[in-house]
Amino acid sequence: MLRHLHAVVSSPRGEASWSRRALTHFIEGYQAKFPDATVSLRDTLTLPHLSFDALRAGRTPIADHTPDQAAAFALQADIVNEVEHCSHLVFATPMWNWSTPSSLKAWVDHFVNIRTFYGAPSVIAGKPVTVIISSGGLYSEGVQMENDTLRPWFRNFFARLGATEFEFLNCDPTGPMDWGGLDPDADDAAWAKVRRQIDARLASVER
Repeated sequence: MLRHLHAVVSSPRGEASWSRRALTHFIEGYQAKFPDATVSLRDTLTLPHLSFDALRAGRTPIADHTPDQAAAFALQADIVNEVEHCSHLVFATPMWNWSTPSSLKAWVDHFVNIRTFYGAPSVIAGKPVTVIISSGGLYSEGVQMENDTLRPWFRNFFARLGATEFEFLNCDPTGPMDWGGLDPDADDAAWAKVRRQIDARLASVER
């Protein structure tokens, strides 16, 4: 079975990013389990926000595209192709101000178009999807859960786009590791927690 992992990553923190570190752990574990698997990555930081011309092209049937609309739609097509051709989709993102980074929202705006929505067959139905989320505070459990709008936003996106097999992996709270001196390898640290979740997730996936 041909396996291809496609990752969508959003943090601008580089090597200091906990979500990027967690994604690296996930990719390494995935490749260890499936040595023949290929991996691709889309960094949302390089994405432009959706222009009006691209928005209109994304709502126009492909067969009706003018040359200008085809050009405006090209990036959307690339993003859809990346997901369509993968066997497992993984997101790695921080939570900012209780919600999504704008660059990840830009990715979604490019992805939702005439090929993926508006009566089109789902390109992610049946694919396993993993979502790694880091946040400075603890939002995956406890009293702050009611202030988390990122996971509900993801759930709504998946429901509307036809993804049913998805799981959240939580790297939170990262603040004590960044500012409080907590050892990331301590059992109760977010980094140790998310690595355990990643390992458990990878043990259960078949593609």
